Amino acid sequence: MKKRFCAWALSLLLAVSLFTPVPTAQEGVVLRVGPGGDCATAQQALDSLSADTGALTLLFTADLGEQGTLELPPDKGITTVTLGSDDGGLYTVGAYEVYASGIPLTVDGVKINYLYGGGYNQTVPSTSITVRSGSVRWLLGGGGADVAGGVAQVTGQVSICFENADVTPYSNNDDYLWGGGGTSTAGTDVSVGSVSISISGTTMQREILGGSYVSARDAVGNTGHVDIAISDCTIEGDVYGGGESSGTSATSTSQSTRIAIQNSTFPLYDGAYGGNILGGGFIMNTDGCVDVLGSAVLDIKNSTITAAIGGPLAFSSKTARAGSTSVTLTGCTVRELVCGGSYSGDGVAAVYSGSSAVHIIDGITFPGGGAIYTQGYVEEDGTATVEGASTLTITGSPVTVGELSGPTDLALGAPLTVTGQYIPADPDRPAAVSLLGTG
Repeated sequence: MKKRFCAWALSLLLAVSLFTPVPTAQEGVVLRVGPGGDCATAQQALDSLSADTGALTLLFTADLGEQGTLELPPDKGITTVTLGSDDGGLYTVGAYEVYASGIPLTVDGVKINYLYGGGYNQTVPSTSITVRSGSVRWLLGGGGADVAGGVAQVTGQVSICFENADVTPYSNNDDYLWGGGGTSTAGTDVSVGSVSISISGTTMQREILGGSYVSARDAVGNTGHVDIAISDCTIEGDVYGGGESSGTSATSTSQSTRIAIQNSTFPLYDGAYGGNILGGGFIMNTDGCVDVLGSAVLDIKNSTITAAIGGPLAFSSKTARAGSTSVTLTGCTVRELVCGGSYSGDGVAAVYSGSSAVHIIDGITFPGGGAIYTQGYVEEDGTATVEGASTLTITGSPVTVGELSGPTDLALGAPLTVTGQYIPADPDRPAAVSLLGTG
């Protein structure tokens, strides 16, 4: 009798297991958060998790405000996180800052003020953020530190992806994307190993910087190689390969940068701003550093921009440098200028490049006449110098430009016409000209 009972019980158990789903760690956990949901707050949802969560999806049912900090726990076995909407509404998640703690995170229909891919005063090995839809004011691929001397590094790669994303502006032209970390606390370190940013098929209002944001004394946010790829997009904003330093002795250097843009348009916002593509970072009001230690490369194809600038931008009598700069434009429309070197914004800001190269392929359209500065560009009374060669190469189709300044070498495979002023690098030494074969 016992044997028959055991056999019957086993058969029943097998039948139930075949027709009743059994949650596993691999399937993950889905929780509705907010009024009428499984948990009242996102923090309660995180607290309810076991140690083997797997893939976590939080679906928000209503606006939960923007107070405090939400930090994803690294000890709950979470493999991925999706923050989404339960009914298609665009809802806040109940936190001012969200830290992914290095767990791959997807934004899919929520509203977040500050989103960090890295840790909160802690170091993580890598980060990954994907945006499908929603609204994020400041998106930082790295971590954040707010205690003196705190460290929130990413030792490996930061990965950020927008692919055919339905993005809603959080605020009017105040949305930012940083590849690195961010800090406004003295002596902190939010450096990252490397950065990969991919944006395709997306319309957005956003300033894009490949490096970190450091705005406090002696803060550090250095980056290894930065790679930014933009295709088939419409973006209101500027793109910088490096980071920003606005704190005394704050450092946001990049080992090297590369920005590749194709089939994209950068319309002006407020009638005058946006569309500037710079290989380096941005520095002002500080004696800090945003240098690109190695090469800064721009490769822009079939796109409309305001300016292409090979290196960093310095304001307020500050100094910035790139090891070498390279700007390649293929079939582009440029509203204002092409600058092989770096950009001196005002005062006596000094910018340097070890060498610079500008290559224009298949023509370029300058609606307002335009200018090509192979050395660098000076807004007022600063200095923009290339210490080595500054080369301009024209191939494919003729180029007509209003002003040409600074080349040491001209390599011409197609006609070049300068309708206005031509300034050589050295008034006593004409540029070396070489004619390239067409076959």
